[in-house]
Amino acid sequence: MPMADVGTMLVFGAVLLGAGFVAGFLGGMIGAGGGLIVIPILYHTFTGLGVDPAVRMHLVVGTALAAVVPTSLLGARAHWLRGNVDRTIVKRLALPIFFGASLAGAVSGHLGNRALSLGFVLAAALVSLNMMLKTGVKLGNGLPGRFCTGVIGAAIGSVSTLVGIGGATLTVPVLHAFRTPMPVAVGTAATLGALIGLPGAIAFMIGGWGDVRVPPGSLGYVNGVAAALIFPASAVAVSWGARFTRQVNERALRAMFAAFLALTAARMLFSLP
Repeated sequence: MPMADVGTMLVFGAVLLGAGFVAGFLGGMIGAGGGLIVIPILYHTFTGLGVDPAVRMHLVVGTALAAVVPTSLLGARAHWLRGNVDRTIVKRLALPIFFGASLAGAVSGHLGNRALSLGFVLAAALVSLNMMLKTGVKLGNGLPGRFCTGVIGAAIGSVSTLVGIGGATLTVPVLHAFRTPMPVAVGTAATLGALIGLPGAIAFMIGGWGDVRVPPGSLGYVNGVAAALIFPASAVAVSWGARFTRQVNERALRAMFAAFLALTAARMLFSLP
């Protein structure tokens, strides 16, 4: 890949720091998984740096998953301290989500760049549509039986890993559909997020190991430089966002979540080659 000049690198660095801050704040406040903000910015950053299109989206997804792990842990702690985490839900979904994320990570290297991009757009658009409904889809009072809950968790883990959006993006509306209060859905989703990011990031590292098309500073399909820029800003902002979760009414939370999903999906769709 061609080398960018120092000025360009500084601009991209500043953009990634800003993206990390916004992703952390929104992740803490409305559970909008960091990938919603980070993925489009990483995509355009790697495009500007001349990363090979054949591996660009793999690098974007892997880096986003790696960046979301520490942010999820910090967000989980912030919500835990505020009583926004349902431990029973965490126990029921943790293993299925981890299994789904690990399985998806293992097959991600066999998917093309366009398939990963379209997967992200489709997932974001569907969740946005659901959240825009006045009451959203209601599936019941509380999670279903063990088998159905396992299937739901595995689906959340696998889809989230393949498109790099972080668990909150799908977990929040799913929990809300089972009548979990929005602040608790956000906090619980943040707690489960690391179970998606960690196995997913490791799988993308292994899948891209030895690929000469990735830029310097990469471990497989995870760019350490970009992740290192995103994380500090996100870490600072996530606890600030968590403070606002109970200060914003539920309808406003749903509207904000849906709006960011729709905007992100549209932006990514129009940027596809």
